[in-house]
Amino acid sequence: MWDDEAGAISALNLIRSSNEAVAEMDKKAMTFLFANGKVELVVRNLLARKLVENPEISNEYLVVREWNKHDLVLLKDGRPEMILEGKAWIHADAIHPSKLDKGQAEIKNAFEKDLQKIRDTQKNHPGARGFISIIFSSIDTSRCSEQDAQLVGYPSLHKAGIKQAGSFEELHGLGRSLATRFLQEREEVGDIKREIMFTGNYLGMDLWVDIFVIEILPNYV
Repeated sequence: MWDDEAGAISALNLIRSSNEAVAEMDKKAMTFLFANGKVELVVRNLLARKLVENPEISNEYLVVREWNKHDLVLLKDGRPEMILEGKAWIHADAIHPSKLDKGQAEIKNAFEKDLQKIRDTQKNHPGARGFISIIFSSIDTSRCSEQDAQLVGYPSLHKAGIKQAGSFEELHGLGRSLATRFLQEREEVGDIKREIMFTGNYLGMDLWVDIFVIEILPNYV
């Protein structure tokens, strides 16, 4: 059930629904998926299913994927009430300045592209509320065999991030902190919610996944 105090559409309810949707899946399957690359599409589809199954949402809104090139929207009377864009990264990206917000800054650039997509739609639909979800994941490749490391996504990047941060635990902790600071410094960002999405173990390697859901302030349209 969605939190009435937060309102039907909120960062809190979106992050809760995302985590509940993932928790309903088989843990072994989700461990495999999170260990083997970017999972924004999987999580987005699980969230859409969760929203469709929620009568508080489906009785009032139409849940639509890829409406006007947006990842996920809630429509009411044919107009968007909520827009959600989403990306997935690894914690090693977040601790590398040239990936987060300096130089090529892939995370920053992706955030700004999603932000612009939301703004463009809000010009025609000023009542639509915009959200961006960001998933960060890590897998501990620091002590596994070379053979096992090749069975996960981005093994060398995870290993380099662990080495740079000092340990696997410090990697995902530092990644969360730097991503939070990046978002807090963006003047377009209003509400920020952050939670652990998933933890597991794949082939003896610990796995850690965090999710952020950010609401974009409407006065920056």
